[in-house]
Amino acid sequence: MPHAQFDRQARTNRRRQYGVALGLAPETFEDFITGNIHRVEDYPGWKFHMLKGQGGSRLDQYAVMLEIESLDSLNAFHPELDVSTGKALTFVREHQESERMYEEWRELASFSGAPQLYTDYITIAGNSG
Repeated sequence: MPHAQFDRQARTNRRRQYGVALGLAPETFEDFITGNIHRVEDYPGWKFHMLKGQGGSRLDQYAVMLEIESLDSLNAFHPELDVSTGKALTFVREHQESERMYEEWRELASFSGAPQLYTDYITIAGNSG
């Protein structure tokens, strides 16, 4: 069953939490991400953000936030948990530099893979500010 029964054009955000490999200095991970972000090519309509906790219960820990333009866009690539469509698989095959970067990332920190731990958030309300 595809994600939620909300407005198909509503903006969606996916958040995944990551942990740096045991014994690795956080600065090493941050240097890797900032030095290689240009290698990340995401699906059309998806925007990648690496976040670092600046307060609260995940202080100095990392998360990725993917801004996804709509539920339709999410479902076009991943209609269910740990399910990739043919469109997603084709995109990955055509963007091998991103895949190589992700392989290097796996050496430094936890990374997505089935089963994944993430949350998809859909915008249900917001102000115009």
